[in-house]
Amino acid sequence: MFGRRRDALMLTPLFWPVFKEHDGCLLWADFSLDSYESWMESTGRNRTTVESVMNHRHVTDLFLNDPEEATQEQVEFLGSVLREMWEAKLRRDFPHLPVQVDFHWQDREASDDAQLYVYLNRA
Repeated sequence: MFGRRRDALMLTPLFWPVFKEHDGCLLWADFSLDSYESWMESTGRNRTTVESVMNHRHVTDLFLNDPEEATQEQVEFLGSVLREMWEAKLRRDFPHLPVQVDFHWQDREASDDAQLYVYLNRA
């Protein structure tokens, strides 16, 4: 009815992601320590910036093997659903942290420029 089990299993991490706390940051569980340390150094240890950079995802990059280009409406819908799911999952896993998940377009004219960001709201 909905597709293949294999597809559902492959997409599970996309819809229900795994993050972990590291050094006061919230990061994808498979983050690169070298990349983290490099970003910490280049941003003057600005954790929010590091999280935003390391945790952002371009919505259209999630489906690079799709032969058809996504419409703006499809990207908007998927980005909004992912934002809500990620936020629900992260608030469940980290109720003690001020988790923030944002979805926005850098440039609405560029259909590939819709991004999701995960960071801690330290304000």
